[in-house]
Amino acid sequence: MKLKFYIFLLASIIPSIAFSQITRPCTIYLKSGEVISEMRGTYHNKNFKYYKKVGERFNKIKIELLDSVLLTEESGSITKLRFLPVIGDKKIQIVEQIVIGKLELYQQITNNQYNTDYQYFIRDKNQEKLTKIETSRFGSNKAKSILFPFIEDCPELVSKIENNVFKVIPDITLIIGTYNITCGLNKN
Repeated sequence: MKLKFYIFLLASIIPSIAFSQITRPCTIYLKSGEVISEMRGTYHNKNFKYYKKVGERFNKIKIELLDSVLLTEESGSITKLRFLPVIGDKKIQIVEQIVIGKLELYQQITNNQYNTDYQYFIRDKNQEKLTKIETSRFGSNKAKSILFPFIEDCPELVSKIENNVFKVIPDITLIIGTYNITCGLNKN
């Protein structure tokens, strides 16, 4: 009987400890222009949850109301989350901003039991919606066909991708950064 009680106690305490560990210091920027700072928070499918002090009740904000959230990692690095619509998706996606400039690159990281998956999204800074870049092992040609319209005004970069100097998925950050520095600076 005591063993069952201890198992029950551990089962009820561990999730709360684990959940408190995944919240991180954050600054929340709303689309209305309001800023909520000095909070700890985490996100789920439809809401960003935040609180001021450990033990306080969570406040929730619908992701549709958020512009961005800056999360501070233990190392001191800052992750910028954006809440953006994606072409072909009905719901807003929570994505990490990776590269900004004429072209913007975002990623979504999914951890499962066996590995970490990365999904990439791209948009021109003047576009409202993101375009998903195919990231499957067998999607190299599809990824190129999605990426090339964004960089077609940069023939040297397209040539490097066609000649496998750059591979679309492993080098996507380098490709978008290179585009922004070489070809994107002169564009509106």
